[in-house]
Amino acid sequence: MRPDIHKVIVERPRRGPIRDNRKWGKRLSYLPGCDYEDEAKFASSSPVRQHYDGKSFSDFLSPLTGLLRKNLGRPWDKVYGELRRGIDTRTVMGRHVFDHLRWMVTTECFVDNEAVVRESVDEHEVYGFYVDPRTGLLHFRERISKRQRLKEQLMREPVDEVGIDRVTSYRRLEGHWYVVKHRFYQIDDSSHLPVWDVALRRQVRLRRGNNRVAVSKRQCNHAEIVKILAQIEKRRKEVRRM
Repeated sequence: MRPDIHKVIVERPRRGPIRDNRKWGKRLSYLPGCDYEDEAKFASSSPVRQHYDGKSFSDFLSPLTGLLRKNLGRPWDKVYGELRRGIDTRTVMGRHVFDHLRWMVTTECFVDNEAVVRESVDEHEVYGFYVDPRTGLLHFRERISKRQRLKEQLMREPVDEVGIDRVTSYRRLEGHWYVVKHRFYQIDDSSHLPVWDVALRRQVRLRRGNNRVAVSKRQCNHAEIVKILAQIEKRRKEVRRM
């Protein structure tokens, strides 16, 4: 680690405002023909009163990110100790660097039943730099997009129904595929009697609104199963191309 890492991260020129500053370095001019009491007499020098476009900090975090990437797979205690020995935390710049470290590295994690590393505070999945709670080593997990998460979710979900038309579909029931016909009930109140559902093999109580109930079924033959598997594979290919 270079000894001037804190200067590389913190000491950079601050970005100025994008728009022109409305502070004046001269007297307010007098407008002839106007009442003096109606003229402007004060121009505020506060950026907040002018517009919220003042100067802001411009920390350069690439060296710190590169330093963490070079230490992936190492014990976090050793990495943190080397940083403490190389950066004086008694200075403002030193404390500022360690503030960034607390934001960039998640140290309080746990592993759930599905072996997913989550934050101990809000139980969200951990992305970016984190400390593995099982080994204490520094790791990095790339953040995936919402589309990629949706693709992974759709690929994991089992396909239990393939539509044929509005009232007929292939449905997998207890590990076997059936051709199931349905009937739709439009209910305006909750006083309707229960109806027998042949797919669920029990009576179901109809709710307010549109209800779908299986009224007949037969087990699929070999040709129909081949057709079903082909449609499932076609659907998975469409998901992969998302």
